[in-house]
Amino acid sequence: MADKLRNLFLLSPRSKGFFAALLLLAFAVSGHFLEHGWLGRGLYKFVMIFFPLAAGIELKRQFKIDRRGLIIAIASGIFLGAIAGTLIYFLLPHFANLSELKNSFDSRYHYTTCTVIIASLLIAGINSFLEEFFYRGFLDDRAGIPVSAFIFALQHVVVLWGLAGSLTVILAGLIVFPAGILWSLVRLRCGLISAWISHLLTDIFLLGIGLLLLGYI
Repeated sequence: MADKLRNLFLLSPRSKGFFAALLLLAFAVSGHFLEHGWLGRGLYKFVMIFFPLAAGIELKRQFKIDRRGLIIAIASGIFLGAIAGTLIYFLLPHFANLSELKNSFDSRYHYTTCTVIIASLLIAGINSFLEEFFYRGFLDDRAGIPVSAFIFALQHVVVLWGLAGSLTVILAGLIVFPAGILWSLVRLRCGLISAWISHLLTDIFLLGIGLLLLGYI
């Protein structure tokens, strides 16, 4: 365990991992994929599935979970969600105009109360799994945990850019980076499903707080 962890942190970048990660970012940056509707978002998510499968990721090994892994997943998810949710609840109103932020979301995604709740459930469930599958299940072993977490955070900055002020978006990226590190450690110790459950619970906390602050619920 200790040797594997050390190797992951010291691992020099490898071409396959970096190529996949940079292509993923390129999809996000190119014309800002979010502006291309569901087709653009679908292609973006397809890349997150395709590269790990094409690289021959060991699915059976990734999807094991035991009681200890479940406990660690739930505890870490609640811990991260509580901390990040508290920070957002108290700090976001000081760094962003909530009315303008809501208008930005409505303008980009054409949200109603119903669709924003559906989107939040999809993000909390499916999107969190795809991110764990790509970043922790695939990129960690090819680029190392710090690089994987950095690109994970950078991807969130790219996606959120333009929705809020630059300082707010950068702060969000700084919060996402250590979360990526933690989920990598959970995956390394307990498997990918444990990391996903932790990520899922964290997203539920964050999205619930976000919807409350923006007045959707």
